[in-house]
Amino acid sequence: MKKKMIFAAMLSFALLSCEEKYADMPAEGREMVSLEIKLQSEATKVSGEGGNEEKAVSGYQVLIYDRTSGKLEAYETPDASSQSVNMQCTTGQKDVVVLANAPDVSGISSYEALKKTRSRLTDNSAGRLVMEGYASPDLTASGGSISVKIKRIVSKVVLDAVTVDFDVDAYDNMDFILKKVYLTNVAGDKNYLSETADPTLWYNQIVQSSDPKVDGMVYDQIADLNIKGTKKYTTKHHFYCYPNPYESDSFSTNWSPRPTRLVIEATLGGVLYYYPVSLPKLEQNTRYYVSLHITRPGASSPEQDMDRYGVTFNIEIEEWIGPEEVSETI
Repeated sequence: MKKKMIFAAMLSFALLSCEEKYADMPAEGREMVSLEIKLQSEATKVSGEGGNEEKAVSGYQVLIYDRTSGKLEAYETPDASSQSVNMQCTTGQKDVVVLANAPDVSGISSYEALKKTRSRLTDNSAGRLVMEGYASPDLTASGGSISVKIKRIVSKVVLDAVTVDFDVDAYDNMDFILKKVYLTNVAGDKNYLSETADPTLWYNQIVQSSDPKVDGMVYDQIADLNIKGTKKYTTKHHFYCYPNPYESDSFSTNWSPRPTRLVIEATLGGVLYYYPVSLPKLEQNTRYYVSLHITRPGASSPEQDMDRYGVTFNIEIEEWIGPEEVSETI
């Protein structure tokens, strides 16, 4: 376990020559105490869809910042099997941060600087999703024990089902071949511990463009599957992106921040069509299940309003953890 604890008497001389990265010796009237931090990763407890990959924790980072000085007092890296960690800090109010599967942040010396640090979509993979948690205990001379729940930063989008029922019989007799499915207008970063900071990095702006850094999370090939006979496709496809606060939409061909879309490409009678579904505001640690009902040929590009193309779709929204569920039909 990597450990950085400040204020120990044996380190006081060394700290005098170090960069002002950590808080100084305890202020008058403040004592050194022990704080037990219980690591509660709800992500490791859920079951079902996604298997162990979405629940995996490879290691934690625990940081204690002093509210008065704003500086880092203690830093440790418990391993993935740890259920708690004991750390030394001073009395008073603290900002306690727990990160899982994140890049090393030990060099970030203040809580305000950490909140200005960006987590990136490329820090994630299906078996290593970045998670974050926060608590603000006020410690007395007796120390204390707190629980910090962490949650994933990513949003998850699932293609749940595609049903085809064309209004025109002639279309029903044509081959309908699914080609691929992907996300466009994908937010690629977010400030740690912030629900409001806008993305500054975007992938697949307006159209899908291959990028090996994120393709595994935002793109999936379908092996030219003809559903002319069955009229239904129920294989689930899972995608991961960062939260996207944008809801208004101009469908302009000139790039500007806009909603994330789930796009299906398919050919009907040999002609390529797009079926883009504009998603609602995407929030972290939330899943969005998309089902499409197709009655007409689609759009000629992945960035068109589908209202006039006879495609209806349903989006069900649920928190990735917890019992509450909200359904929305658009």
